[in-house]
Amino acid sequence: MNLPFDIDRAMELAINEARRGAGFVSPNPLVGCVILDSKGEELSRGFHPKLGKDHAEVDALKKIKDKKLLEGAHMVVTLEPCAHDGRTPSCANAIKELPLASVTYGLLDPNPLTAGKGAQIISASGIHCQEYLGDKIPLEELAEQFLINQRMDRAFISLKVASSIDGQMALSDGSSKWITSEQSRALAHHLRATHDGILVGRKTFEVDNPSLNVRHDEFPDKRNKVIVLDPKGKTKNLIEGSNIHKNHPPEDIFIVTEESVEFKGMNNITCSLDESGTFKLSELTNRFLEFGIHSVLVEGGALVHSSFLLQGCWDRLHLFMAPKIFGSTNGISWSQEFGISNMTEACELSWPRSTMVGSDLYYSARNLMAGKNQESSD
Repeated sequence: MNLPFDIDRAMELAINEARRGAGFVSPNPLVGCVILDSKGEELSRGFHPKLGKDHAEVDALKKIKDKKLLEGAHMVVTLEPCAHDGRTPSCANAIKELPLASVTYGLLDPNPLTAGKGAQIISASGIHCQEYLGDKIPLEELAEQFLINQRMDRAFISLKVASSIDGQMALSDGSSKWITSEQSRALAHHLRATHDGILVGRKTFEVDNPSLNVRHDEFPDKRNKVIVLDPKGKTKNLIEGSNIHKNHPPEDIFIVTEESVEFKGMNNITCSLDESGTFKLSELTNRFLEFGIHSVLVEGGALVHSSFLLQGCWDRLHLFMAPKIFGSTNGISWSQEFGISNMTEACELSWPRSTMVGSDLYYSARNLMAGKNQESSD
């Protein structure tokens, strides 16, 4: 079927619209929708604004007052319309009743409750339904947290690093305030808002006494879960007087230990240790889903970052590099415990993006081997 409009441009608009829901829809995916009339002129745009609210298709449809305009119209949506009734009714069942000419969806929904069924429902109604044939990378990036959750049955893991240009994230005495610019710190808070949980190690908790809350104008009421890796439960007598405890309700605080420890009103996640005394992170990222944690922003310290690198159990890197040089003599590198013996073992990145944020260079990329190292070690 030859469509009388620029499908690539329509999908680009839908992707941009979808991003408006970032930080509000988890565990649902970010989804955007554009509807064009029979001549290819834009009728409306929609997005999924918040968990439990209208999906993108319905949001776009509600903005069209004259339903006669839907005769022979075309819908472009970033993800296959859902086939099941959940917090909201099935989008596919709603779409099949419309006089549309076509529906183009960006990616098949990997959720087994949909997984091709939405497209089948729409096609069976006589509406031409097809998967987008253009560039899939922006679509994969848009829904990456949801896709990892569904495809690999684990939480999506981001590593957030603030460092000097030579890779040092702190001085040897632990001091690191402030390496990067105010603008970078604002973006880092935006990243916190778009992840369910924020993770640090015990040493970072003890040395920095961080608050780990979201301080960003776009997310004034955002509540995140906080995760502290503490193999032996040494934070038991420290956590109640900490900034984490002051800034988060106890039910949003999670302490990860090797053996069960009672933390007053807080959550305890147990996880096995490997021979080096480090948590088996593939086991932990699977367990996060049990507690409603679908995405995690790992903020440090160096040993924690290195552990995720060594075990290959991470999906995206967010690296803020300040125009400063510390040197390795009195610095702490964020990858200091990670090392390779030959070039073939290097951790390769994909889909790289970089931009200036204030005076800093912000670099983001996906882990090319995400999941592969985990599969070989299971």
